[in-house]
Amino acid sequence: MSDTFEIQIENVSKNFDDQPILGDVNFGIRKGEFLSIVGPSGCGKSTLLRMIAGLEQPTTGKIEINRKVTSRQQIAFVFQEANLLPWLNAFENVALPFRITKQAVDTNLVAETLELVGIQEQDFRKLPKQLSGGMKMRVSIARALVLRPKILLLDEPFAALDDLLRTQLDQELVKIWGRDKLTVLFVTHNISEAIFISQKVAVMQTGPGRIRQTIDIPFAIPRENQIKTTTEFAKCFATVSAALEGSARDLGKTDQAQAQNDDTGLPSNSGGASNSIGELP
Repeated sequence: MSDTFEIQIENVSKNFDDQPILGDVNFGIRKGEFLSIVGPSGCGKSTLLRMIAGLEQPTTGKIEINRKVTSRQQIAFVFQEANLLPWLNAFENVALPFRITKQAVDTNLVAETLELVGIQEQDFRKLPKQLSGGMKMRVSIARALVLRPKILLLDEPFAALDDLLRTQLDQELVKIWGRDKLTVLFVTHNISEAIFISQKVAVMQTGPGRIRQTIDIPFAIPRENQIKTTTEFAKCFATVSAALEGSARDLGKTDQAQAQNDDTGLPSNSGGASNSIGELP
């Protein structure tokens, strides 16, 4: 694969119990790129993320990670839930990756990473039950970052938070991305969030899941919350929304065709051309 791509996916499909979830997915994510994926429920966004992380295997096709990413330790995953161990305090939860990988705990790095995501020293020794939802998610992000990964995968990490806190964490995530030059793939249902944090937004469709369209986001980094009131932001929002609405229409056509085929006994032919993010070498 080309060194310009940190992640490259070729002809990937995924079935669960013979049910196609993803079909003929092709795309590449460039080194240092921040890309968000939006799409209807059931289109395979989370499944795609899990396959990139190595938590699931594709049914067909291949997923390649840049050879300079030397181990899976350099790929970090943040789930929808914080998933903190309840008997460990915030500091110990963030130190956990060192113990799992049988490394000596770098206490200075643990403390630095907690502070990076906005956790103050007086909160280091608090148990998860003593932390707010936003603080739990900050600790979860710190745990993902503590081994200084090259690739960061996030699966709707802020979905359960209120809008104000979500915006704060979005801004902090973008700062961390810019500081550490990470390659970031972020799954969300929130169009405004996807536009605000990303360089590109990929819209997925179902039936089975694939990339329908990719939209470039023109705003410079870092970004302030005020850009959400601009005409350019509204244009981006309308473009992503239209792509999502097209995905929903395609799903309706697929369902209708399938129903007709079920009635007539004829085989379905709802496949289409594969879509891509960037040009594959």
